[in-house]
Amino acid sequence: MTHRFVAVAGAAAFCVAAASPVDAQVIRTRPFPGIFGSGDPAKSVTQVDFLSFLGGGTESNTISVGDGDLGSANQDSSFGNLVFRGRVAHQGRRTNFGANGGATTSYYSGAGSFSPLSLSGGANYSGAFGRRGTFALQQSLYYSPYYVLGVTPAPVEGAPVPPDPAESNVDPRLDQRTARLSTRGYNTFASAGRQVGQKGALFASYSLNYTDFASGVYDLLSNAVRGGYSLRMGRYTSLTAAYGLSLYEYRNSPFERLASHNALVGVGYDRPLSSWRHTTVGFNVSSAVVRDRNITRFAVNGNAHLYRRFGRTWFTGLIYSRGQQVLEGFAEPFFTFYDSLSATISGRLGRDIGLSGSVSYSHNRYSLDALSNVFDTFSGSTRLQVPVMWALAVYAEGYYSQHDFRSRLGLVQGVPTSHDRIGARAGLTVSVPVLR
Repeated sequence: MTHRFVAVAGAAAFCVAAASPVDAQVIRTRPFPGIFGSGDPAKSVTQVDFLSFLGGGTESNTISVGDGDLGSANQDSSFGNLVFRGRVAHQGRRTNFGANGGATTSYYSGAGSFSPLSLSGGANYSGAFGRRGTFALQQSLYYSPYYVLGVTPAPVEGAPVPPDPAESNVDPRLDQRTARLSTRGYNTFASAGRQVGQKGALFASYSLNYTDFASGVYDLLSNAVRGGYSLRMGRYTSLTAAYGLSLYEYRNSPFERLASHNALVGVGYDRPLSSWRHTTVGFNVSSAVVRDRNITRFAVNGNAHLYRRFGRTWFTGLIYSRGQQVLEGFAEPFFTFYDSLSATISGRLGRDIGLSGSVSYSHNRYSLDALSNVFDTFSGSTRLQVPVMWALAVYAEGYYSQHDFRSRLGLVQGVPTSHDRIGARAGLTVSVPVLR
């Protein structure tokens, strides 16, 4: 683990060194209300924004395609990135609507050509119905020429949402790409809730995820339904009873569908610590019964979080999560049980300079009859952004990603057994508020 943290620290040092000379060039201006806006942007109910990144840098890759150190290789390359993104948001009296879309391309000296565009888009609609009801609808999709190996922990319920960093990074599918396998993803989510009495609430949700891979790799379809009841027992404590069923299927494969029954009957805790008003801690505990072919397994899951706000703009968080999921892009259903830990920090140095960083680590275990595999993933990034006028800013960032499998069990051709990547880039952002 030591070389991982050294790599991230080196990337962070590069960011500070590359961006600090620009500080003297900062032009301080008033917030821009938008090309077609007027008045106070904070009171606008409809917002349209456009964002573009242009940057370049260098990265180094160490790849092992076999067990142990067999077939290892080192690759160094310079690259350029070009990103376009757009966003629209509308806030009504009882409902909210939002939509976004983006495109990314890159040029790598080793490949000698531009990569195909990565495309993403989505929309969400939420609000209230009746006197006590709420609803939320979300739809997202993407296309990427790359496959990304990663474990996505379940969101921490009731935890505060961290503020946006200075700007999002260029594209995780570029910085954490694992293989040149084209991937399409679709996600649909719907939820509803209703207050019952003064302290109770009923809730239900449904999600559908479909990952469509290149020819020769099984597609993954997953469905999940969840419902339950929550009762506020005190100022910081709630009692929750919920049940969820998740179904996973490798499409057009000879493997049976996998099922995970998740039951939650326990106490949730979320409160600010008395001595630090801006510090919040919380946790939840749940259980899962997993039906994997002819094997039934029992697992204890849960999550815990610690958030801290300090100063006017700084936010830091630490999240632990334990759960299970089926990963896409494997030769057979890869039902992994994971433990993950992530940390994030964001804020501003002085009045305008934005600084953000994050790290995440997961340990994953897979076993089926006599077959077993273990792998770890780690990623980290840090970013410094300095405005030079109302629509322009310069940025510098470093990133690191790594995965390591004990063996090649389940891996498809093209996905390395282990992969370390470290890189750094600098560039220019153009952020235009079109409507306010």
